[in-house]
Amino acid sequence: MENAPETLTIMTRPLVSELLIEAPDYYDLVAAFVDELPGLIQDLQKLHDVKDWDTMSEKIHDLKGLGGGYGYPQISEVATTIESGLLDQQHALIAVQLEKLVQLLDRIQLGLASVAR
Repeated sequence: MENAPETLTIMTRPLVSELLIEAPDYYDLVAAFVDELPGLIQDLQKLHDVKDWDTMSEKIHDLKGLGGGYGYPQISEVATTIESGLLDQQHALIAVQLEKLVQLLDRIQLGLASVAR
């Protein structure tokens, strides 16, 4: 477990949108997306809880595209894993990945704050 502190640092490091790194003028657009993320993630968690797999599949597919579009490929990666979990009916995997989205959200919010105008 020598690497545990290093891993913790990576998991809590602010995550800045790749779009903002390349085009800072898109700050307001990215900020609006980040403001919507908590509600989107909460909706996904509720859909998981009530086992509404069809609606969850639609929403996660949308999130997969949005993540990359706003400069957060990490969101797209997790969404892709959730989408695969839905196809394979791996509901425990989905729950773990939803928690990863929550962790990413924390890092994304820190990253956005670090580049705030």
